[in-house]
Amino acid sequence: MEQGFGGGSADAATFINLMNNLYELNLSQEEKIDIAKQVGADVPVLLTNGLKLMENIGEKITKIDSKMSYYFVIIKPDITLNTGEMYRKLDNNFFSQDFIKYNNEVNEVIKSIKNQDLLTITKNLYNSFDNVIEKESVITKIKEDFIKFGAMASFMTGSGSAVCGIYKEKKEAKESYYKLKEKYKNMFYAKTI
Repeated sequence: MEQGFGGGSADAATFINLMNNLYELNLSQEEKIDIAKQVGADVPVLLTNGLKLMENIGEKITKIDSKMSYYFVIIKPDITLNTGEMYRKLDNNFFSQDFIKYNNEVNEVIKSIKNQDLLTITKNLYNSFDNVIEKESVITKIKEDFIKFGAMASFMTGSGSAVCGIYKEKKEAKESYYKLKEKYKNMFYAKTI
């Protein structure tokens, strides 16, 4: 729990789809989204697969077409971060210049996804929650280790506490995985599909 991957939200979205199919409810996508919004802000986006832009509180969803492929290494440290507390910290930091600066780069990322430009994507990726993590934390150390071992970018997933490193090549991702596995025990390796 408290890893930042939306596991509970994904379960909720799967349940909505399952009940719709099992009981032959024939709900429209809009009806499923209305139900999902009542469960959680990030549940609607998980009703379908693929890359999407979420806006407002998560109910405005735009599909983004992309055939890009890249690799992830994910580390889950032995700490948990309380989602509510992370949002409170973020609210207190909302009007900082860093937050506004990062928030203005979303369009650049979307354009780069469509152009399959992984370098520009990784230069513009961010997680607003990274701004409220203590500089001495294990999260910061993991991000530094990812970069040290060849990741193009590294950031915390969601409100934490898992941390992701992005790699263009499979070889680089695997080498990083095995080097960092000596230091961190909860690690995962994945490729986009």
